[in-house]
Parts: sequence; C-alpha cells; structure tokens
Amino acid sequence: MPRLKRIIKGQRRIRGQQGKVPRQKRPITPAILRQMRAYWVGIGSDYKCTMLWAIAVTCFFGFMRAEELVVSNAKNFDPKKHLTFDSVAADSRAEPTLIQVSLHTSKTDPYGRGMNVVVWGEQGMTCAQSRQCLTN
Repeated sequence: MPRLKRIIKGQRRIRGQQGKVPRQKRPITPAILRQMRAYWVGIGSDYKCTMLWAIAVTCFFGFMRAEELVVSNAKNFDPKKHLTFDSVAADSRAEPTLIQVSLHTSKTDPYGRGMNVVVWGEQGMTCAQSRQCLTN
C-alpha cells in the first residue's frame, strides 16, 4: 500500500491537485523571434513594430520574462513596480554597446530589492541595441 500512495502522490505532483497537466512553456529561439517580427511588420505601424521588437529582443538577451517589461493593463501601471523610461540606460546614445534595464520587481527577486540587467550588443538582426536590429 505505501508504494501505491507514493505513486498517487507523484501523479498529483505532476498533474496538480485538480488532475490538470501543468502548461508547458517553450523557450523562445532566434528563429521564433524572427517569425514574431515578420508577423508584427504586417499588422501595425513601424513605431509599434519597433517597440515590440525592442521589447522582445531585450527580454530574450536579458533572460527576462515579458511581464518584467510590460504591463497587461494600463490601469495596473505603477511606476514604483513597472518599467519607465528612467529604468533604461545605454552607454552611448549614438552607438550603444550595452543597455542596462533596472527592474523594480521580478519573479526571481522575492525580497523586492530590484535588480539591474545588463544586455550587451551583438552583431546581426537580433541585437537588442543595434540600429540594424530596429531597422531591418
């Protein structure tokens, strides 16, 4: 009987108490990033596409979650918790080689101290800082 209890306990851990399978989230790859950008180019303005692309590559190269950079609803925006223009800094305005994003809160920051995430430049379409990234 103890063996059966362990099996049931393991199944509950895997499926959750309600018997649901936990939703698996797949990682974003550079190929998926390019597909997202191609989709955004076709549905909106250049400004909107550029902003979405900048957020996507910054999250990707900063190993961040989307919810660390964007707010799901404008009514929920709180400048003490969420990203503002002052939260982002670059080493150069003309040709930045790195950007620093100051996160006020994060899922991986249980004490709410905040953290700075530095994203270094890279050559190519998926570089978070390059002009090429934003114009190609």
